Amino acid sequence: MVHTELWQLKDAAVEDLLGQSGSDPTIQLSFMKSKNGQRHQVLEKEFWKKIWLQATKDGLRSNWLLWNCRFPGGTKRASNQVAVHLFPKGEALKSITSEWWEASLPKVFPDKTSEEIGKMFAETGEVRDIPITEKWTIVMMLGEQSIVSDR
Repeated sequence: MVHTELWQLKDAAVEDLLGQSGSDPTIQLSFMKSKNGQRHQVLEKEFWKKIWLQATKDGLRSNWLLWNCRFPGGTKRASNQVAVHLFPKGEALKSITSEWWEASLPKVFPDKTSEEIGKMFAETGEVRDIPITEKWTIVMMLGEQSIVSDR
C-alpha cells in the first residue's frame, strides 16, 4: 500500500438514511482543517447539521455527512474532517440561492436573531478552514457506506 487513511462517520443530517442509494453519483467534498477541534465539532453538530437537514427537507440535498480522519493524524495534515454533500438524483451540485438562505435560516433557528446567526457563521470561519473542495463521481459501490470514486 502506498497510502492509507481511516475515516469515521461522525454525523449526518439524516442519520437513518446515508443517502447514497437514491443520490446522484456526483458528490461534493469539503475537506476541513480544524483550528479549534472541540468548538468546531459543536458548530458542525448544532449549527451546520440543522442547516443541511433543512436543505435535505427542501430537496436541495439528499444528505450531508461529516467524517473525521482517524489515521494518519498530525498537525501537518491538510485536513482532518470532510463534509460530504449528497444530491438528489439528477440534481448534482444544485446551487443554494441567497433567497433560500434568507427564508430558511429563520425556520432553522427560530430562537436566534439574524445577528446571532451571523456570529455563528463568523465563528465557523474562525475555528476551521476549508483548504480543499472537490467533486467526485461514484463509479462503484462496495457496500452501503463504501465508495470507490474518481476525482
